[in-house]
Amino acid sequence: MSNNNYTLSSAPLLRALLHLCLPMIAGLAAGSLYNVAGAAIVGHLDNTAFLAALTFGLPVYSLIMGFGNLFGVGGGTYMSRLAGEYEKSGDSHLLTRIKNVSAFTLWASLSVGVVLGIVVALCAHPIAHAIGAGSGTPTAAATSTFIVALALGSPLHISAFSLEQLVRAEGAASHSMIGMGIGAAANVLFDLIFILGLGWGMTGAGVALALTNLIVCAYYVWWLSTRSSQASLRLSDVHVDTKLVTTVVETGSSELFMTAFIIITTLIMNWIAMSYSEALLASMGLALRVSNLVEMIVTGIVMGSLPLMSYAFGTGKHQRLHAAIRSVALANLAVVAIFSTAIFVFKEPFLHLFSSDAEVIADSTSFLTAMLVSTAFNGLTSLMISVFQATEQGRAAAALSIIQGVAFVPIVLAAHAWIGMTGVIWSMTAAEFITFLAAAAIYVHNRCRLDAAPSKREAPEMAEALAA
Repeated sequence: MSNNNYTLSSAPLLRALLHLCLPMIAGLAAGSLYNVAGAAIVGHLDNTAFLAALTFGLPVYSLIMGFGNLFGVGGGTYMSRLAGEYEKSGDSHLLTRIKNVSAFTLWASLSVGVVLGIVVALCAHPIAHAIGAGSGTPTAAATSTFIVALALGSPLHISAFSLEQLVRAEGAASHSMIGMGIGAAANVLFDLIFILGLGWGMTGAGVALALTNLIVCAYYVWWLSTRSSQASLRLSDVHVDTKLVTTVVETGSSELFMTAFIIITTLIMNWIAMSYSEALLASMGLALRVSNLVEMIVTGIVMGSLPLMSYAFGTGKHQRLHAAIRSVALANLAVVAIFSTAIFVFKEPFLHLFSSDAEVIADSTSFLTAMLVSTAFNGLTSLMISVFQATEQGRAAAALSIIQGVAFVPIVLAAHAWIGMTGVIWSMTAAEFITFLAAAAIYVHNRCRLDAAPSKREAPEMAEALAA
């Protein structure tokens, strides 16, 4: 048994979670740092339109990332579950199936990336207008240019995200982190070359990101091709059937829905905040930056634990699965409690690092309180979504992601109309609480499925497919 399989299968639970979650948190932190560095590099051009384009381009890149997570989470979770089933049964058809899933994940990512890239590039101008960049202005032109550059790199962006998930699916969290670290360093280097050195502006920013993800893809392809004992990326191993496609898409669709609704809710919140004052929008942005630190850790814990839960379900180790769920839930609550306490004890000097405006500081404190409470509920909801993804309950995971987005829109609009600014600030918390209640209800209703065996149709279906 490889060290990665040992981590997923038999390592003491705390050790396994630390091995899987800490690199994930570190990788997310590296990504956040290079986002800040990229903004700083663009800022050195002293071009407001470029800085605005960087902000307006974020929803487009988030949507592209959503497709990467669709295939990455769907394929990676499926792989971990199949590996667990193989440990339990020793059926060689399952090894073939793992190769089919991993190969499909890569080539589907590339194919969808090409199609998505063409569509987005052709629609760059209306997309820029729709997300608020306007038309006929320097900001609109810079945003459209950036969107085209992002779109043309879509196959690489989507593949980088999906391949990272495949590496983590094997329990190789440290190599997943190395890939993200390489990406962070490469992106800063390429930004310096193409934006500052060559003066390519927003085209340079898009080219830098595409080259970054090309290097990241190369690293993950190298690892999966030479170090993985089960995965395959060969086109000849792509074997598409209804069960495979349905499982991958059903499991990963919750990630795409989540990304889409995050984009929608962010745009709505920006629009509503601007209807009050620019200071309120600045306060929301400031609170979001601070709360993102806590959310990043919570997300890292949940994402890091997903392969372990999938593997435990596949092997039928239900006690290990339930223990992992409890441990992750407690860890998330502890992180929120500890960091929230520290932030509020030192909130004055901490917030003054970002702004000296008294009104912005006061509103930021209110936003920050609401966002940190939301993070506690969101962390538990995200855990439930991951549990459903790990245990062949993709529809339940997708339903929760949809509820999470749909609940927010009427709540924030009603709060804006009836209560005012205070209602707007706490609307996200209310939506997260409602989603958490829905998650808890679905979890309790479906809890017996956590103790059921994975679908036993897998090996027979695979054998029939190979025979055909």
